Amino acid sequence: MSEGEAERAVTGIQELGEIVQTHSQVTVCKDQRDNQVIECAINGEAEYIVSGDIHLLELKTFRGVKIITVSDFLNKYGQI
Repeated sequence: MSEGEAERAVTGIQELGEIVQTHSQVTVCKDQRDNQVIECAINGEAEYIVSGDIHLLELKTFRGVKIITVSDFLNKYGQI
């Protein structure tokens, strides 16, 4: 990815992103950071978690949130 493409990707994420306050806890993963990602997705009513983390990807879905790779997401929704 070129510097310009990376800047456009970051800008797109910032425009679409939202800060989420979590108010529930999950302990589905051994790694607390993975649990925090899931908590954020649930509290933010996310449809997807897009990740390269193998432990998250092994779940495939959690409480209705689909967990997929960046490649799968881009194949489904196209390039940024």
